[in-house]
Amino acid sequence: MRISAEASRSFFVPARPEAVAVYFSRNESLLSRLVGAGRVERLNAGLYRVSLRSFEALGLAVRPTLDIQFTDHPRETLMEALEVRAVEGPAGLSVDVAFDGSAKFRPHPLGTEVESYAHAVVDLGLPFPFSLLPERLLQAAAAAVLSAAMESTAQRFEQLIVTDFTEVHRPGVRAA
Repeated sequence: MRISAEASRSFFVPARPEAVAVYFSRNESLLSRLVGAGRVERLNAGLYRVSLRSFEALGLAVRPTLDIQFTDHPRETLMEALEVRAVEGPAGLSVDVAFDGSAKFRPHPLGTEVESYAHAVVDLGLPFPFSLLPERLLQAAAAAVLSAAMESTAQRFEQLIVTDFTEVHRPGVRAA
């Protein structure tokens, strides 16, 4: 069974594209604030291991861990999950996850327009007894969960960035 979801945002920050690009190049700080302190490990330049919140249900342990590679280009930052470990469970369960995204920085009279995009695809093979459930029902439920997670993350990502550039005026520094 294959499910996919995407999230995109377009918003403005009152800074030049070059300043926004430098802000995005501080990947570790931005990731830590997005997913929580202590959940990001720097593996090498531009490569981070990100551990998301885990939970267990119906004999499945969902422990998403992504190795994300960031590549900075002028006015664009690309990200790609090189390896994703997501679910542990009974024999017969197979999960393959792909994730990629980008942030583009375009000049705008208000400063910079940031266009962010993320896409995830999950191939899921279910063991007995889950395989007895109607596939369309499982697919719809899984797609709804993945879509909600992607949208929620995109919204939080946007809020962090806008706050940094409008309320704090110095990227990466929170107001007291």
